Amino acid sequence: MRDGDTNSVRPLLLDRAHIVKLTVANQAGVPITDAVVVDSTGDERSPLRTDEMGTVAVPLREDENKLVYIIPREGSFGTAMLASCEDHAAAVIGPATSTIRIVATAEPDGAPVPDAGFIFRFNGTIVPPRVVTVLGAEQGLPLQTGPDGTLVWSRMPSGVYELFPVFNGADANRVLHGFDAPKAQLSAKLGDNLVSLTFQQK
Repeated sequence: MRDGDTNSVRPLLLDRAHIVKLTVANQAGVPITDAVVVDSTGDERSPLRTDEMGTVAVPLREDENKLVYIIPREGSFGTAMLASCEDHAAAVIGPATSTIRIVATAEPDGAPVPDAGFIFRFNGTIVPPRVVTVLGAEQGLPLQTGPDGTLVWSRMPSGVYELFPVFNGADANRVLHGFDAPKAQLSAKLGDNLVSLTFQQK
C-alpha cells in the first residue's frame, strides 16, 4: 500500500465464541436425537440439532447468557439457560402427554374467529413467535385457528400455559413488550385440555 493512501485495510474483528455442550434427554435419561435447539433472538448461529448422543455444541459470545428452546420432532419442548462461563449444560424434556384445544368465538353471535395466532408463556417463560413457528414446522402443529375457530396443539408437555392471541405484528410486539395481559390461562394435564376464548366482534 502506498504511503498516504487513505483507503487503509482494517482487520475483520470476529466475536470470540465459547462453546457450551448441551445434552438433551427425556425423563428416563434416554438421549433425544435430532431435536432443534433455537433461541428467540434470530441469531444466525441457530437453529442447531442434537446428535445421536443427544448433544449439541452451542456457541455463545464472551460473557453471554442465552435462553434456548429445545424442540424434539416427536413432540413436547423445553428450555435451557446457557452461560458462557460453563462448558456443559443439560436439559430434561417432559413427556408429550397433553393436547390443548383452543376454540375462539366472537360476541354476540358466537361466530368462529379464524386466523388467530398465539404467543404463550409456559411455566412462566415466554415462547416468542419465532420459536412458535419452529415448533409448528418441526411437529406439524397449526399456527392459527381454522375456519371453525379451532386450533389444536397435540403432543404438548403438561404445565401452566398463558395464552396471548395475536392477529398481526403489532399485537405480537405488544405482548413481547409486556403491554398485554394473557387472554387465558390453563394448567394443562394429561389428555385433552379445552380453552374457550371470546372476542368482541369488529
